[in-house]
Amino acid sequence: MNAAAAGDAFWAFPPRLLVAGLGHPWRGDDCLGLLAVRAIKALNLPEVAVREVTGDLTVLLDLWDGPAAAVVVDAAAAAAPAPRLFRFAAHREPLPAHLFPPTSSHALSLAQVIELGRTLGRLPPVLLVFGIAGSRFGPGEEPSPEGLQALPALIAALREEITALLRQ
Repeated sequence: MNAAAAGDAFWAFPPRLLVAGLGHPWRGDDCLGLLAVRAIKALNLPEVAVREVTGDLTVLLDLWDGPAAAVVVDAAAAAAPAPRLFRFAAHREPLPAHLFPPTSSHALSLAQVIELGRTLGRLPPVLLVFGIAGSRFGPGEEPSPEGLQALPALIAALREEITALLRQ
């Protein structure tokens, strides 16, 4: 899936905005980012590309090549029940390590991929990360009731942010 390595641009026609959901569909709360972006995709917003990333997060480096802004949604390993939602301007500063630890269901964590992109000069001009606190991440587990309860607020926050980004 690394088209840039083959000498071609990843996007033939880059969208203005990329919305990427991260996670694994069968690891409890890890699916919440995927569920959120599926709701955004159903809106069929013009100039917005929606992608699900369930494996190697380094593909984000290619996805970020072209769009003026990117929004990434992932489950955060938050021990505290509140706040359930987090928003970070990752183009300005690193993600908090305690929320996005190096141990994840991915080869590299989101925080590590962002810092790799920063080092390589491959971050989009605007990179926002939305995290939703999760508590269940085991294989075959169902999403937690608290995670599912917070999902509508996450989707609403994403819609609001996307609207604001498209007005710029």
